[in-house]
Amino acid sequence: NLDFKNLHNAFIIFINYFFFPFNIFFETVNLLDNDSDAPMVPLETEHITVSPAEKDPTYLDVFKNKDFMKLLSGQFFSNFGDAIFRIAIQLYVYETTLSITAMTLILAAQTVPWIIIGPIAGVFADRISRKAIMVGADIVRGTVILILPFLKSIYGIAIIAFILGAASATFVAPRSAAIPEITGL
Repeated sequence: NLDFKNLHNAFIIFINYFFFPFNIFFETVNLLDNDSDAPMVPLETEHITVSPAEKDPTYLDVFKNKDFMKLLSGQFFSNFGDAIFRIAIQLYVYETTLSITAMTLILAAQTVPWIIIGPIAGVFADRISRKAIMVGADIVRGTVILILPFLKSIYGIAIIAFILGAASATFVAPRSAAIPEITGL
């Protein structure tokens, strides 16, 4: 029995997080489009010689890399959606409960996974396919967001916030490890 106000607020949160498909499309599908589990190695990494007439590469040269630009644009939309979601869920919880304690519970549920899972995810990113971790984390995030409008309890929302935080923390380690592979630096 969802009343219109709760359904409307849940729908607003869901719409504010609509950037999620951009995250999947730009980051995981285009970022690591090879199907092998072998690490990507930039071409011509052996014996790079620079003649004295050539200048050293600059930071602006990275922006000429198409794969890096796909990652950068995907991250822009993804981070924007994540930021809007973090704010919207706090406002939704406050509006429905009128409790600052409930807001703090949700904020803690979003933050604690970064502290616990973040360091562990880095180890797995070096041992398991980065593409598999990133796609899996995005599937978890998308599924959990679709469940959110049907929750009534603050504790259910806290569990969803925790799962989203855990999936996001899991996603960051392989993404960060893939940047040098993509840019070739």
